[in-house]
Amino acid sequence: MEAKMNLTKPQERQAFLAALLAIYHNEHTRPSAQEARKLADFIESALATNPKVARNEFGLNRIVLALQTIRLAIENIGLRGHALTAYLLRAVITQKEQCDVVERFFGKEIAETLRAFLRVEAIEVKTEAMRTDNFRNLLISQAADMRIILLLIADSVCLMRQIKETENTEAQQRVSTEAAWLYAPLAHKLGLYQLKSELEDLSLKYLEHDAYYLIKENLNATKRSRDAYIERFTEPIRKMLDAEGLRYHMEGTHEEHSLHL
Repeated sequence: MEAKMNLTKPQERQAFLAALLAIYHNEHTRPSAQEARKLADFIESALATNPKVARNEFGLNRIVLALQTIRLAIENIGLRGHALTAYLLRAVITQKEQCDVVERFFGKEIAETLRAFLRVEAIEVKTEAMRTDNFRNLLISQAADMRIILLLIADSVCLMRQIKETENTEAQQRVSTEAAWLYAPLAHKLGLYQLKSELEDLSLKYLEHDAYYLIKENLNATKRSRDAYIERFTEPIRKMLDAEGLRYHMEGTHEEHSLHL
């Protein structure tokens, strides 16, 4: 989807509706076409009332980022249901008082989930505090719904993927610190090991640039050395198998060698 989409043009509105319906894969939990149009109307109205909410501090379109996060949450975590709609509305709702309007339009469950998002985001985060399990447990208790924590982890991943070239380095450092000390440990605690690894990798890249590329260079050198060793080890085996006319597939890893005939 075009990153500059703001729902002000007909084609952008159609792109929003199509994307919204496409990413909710489960036909039993995704919004209907009517509900999607209702969401589009509400978001369009919110943007018209307060255009400043259209983009975050990095200049990224908040609606597009929210849709990307929802897609990741569906595909990588398996989330479904009202929490996704609440998260999408969070892109344009910044004040707790606005949740009353959301409740009139979308019902109490979505509004309560949105209030929980805002409650968690209102917690003052200090680097020293976020390194402790007590703070992470506080975050979970304030959320009251684990889906909110899961969506915040997905949000951190999507945001970290897109701020490599930002000129707002101060915000990049803050977001990267939160990713490293808050969301990566939470992802680990919840068994989201792939997302945890990505958060750790990206945060190291942004916070410790020189160390990151030194480690990467050393790992690449180690891989080249390991691949050369595996090649030398397997060459005589391949020659013997070829001489016998056997069909085979051979794989080598740094932990073990496997041979499939």
